[in-house]
Amino acid sequence: MRQADVFARRPGAALLDGHLERLGLERWRPVLHAWLPNFDGWRSVYLQDESIVQDDVPTEQVCALLARYAREGRRAGDERFSEDLAHLDFLTWRARHEQPGSRWNCLEEPFPAFARRGEVTVWQYDTEYPPPGMVKFWLLGQLYAVLQDQGESRTT
Repeated sequence: MRQADVFARRPGAALLDGHLERLGLERWRPVLHAWLPNFDGWRSVYLQDESIVQDDVPTEQVCALLARYAREGRRAGDERFSEDLAHLDFLTWRARHEQPGSRWNCLEEPFPAFARRGEVTVWQYDTEYPPPGMVKFWLLGQLYAVLQDQGESRTT
């Protein structure tokens, strides 16, 4: 089963989808459903708590961002939304293996796959990784691919 399909069954997914729909950002659903599970397991290692299998903190942070838009009466376009997503706190989560150059990139692979390859060190830093500009354009690229698949090519 695809990662996005598994994510859709989580309790936080319905809340996220509701926020997206109310703000006219529902086209982001497949992008976020595919990307947010990439962070599963990180806090489990960080907090040394194996009971945390599905990590809802990234979803909660995205929902908080969307709720802030609603409170402020803001209609964020795709560029603004991707920019704001790229600065959320969960993007300060880091992980690496002992071998040089082995740093986890949430845009390239899910944390569980990275962690299966060997002993992992995790920490939280004060800046985002990958850099926000890279995350923003990666997210927009993912959105554009979804829209192309759906026969729609316009972002806002």
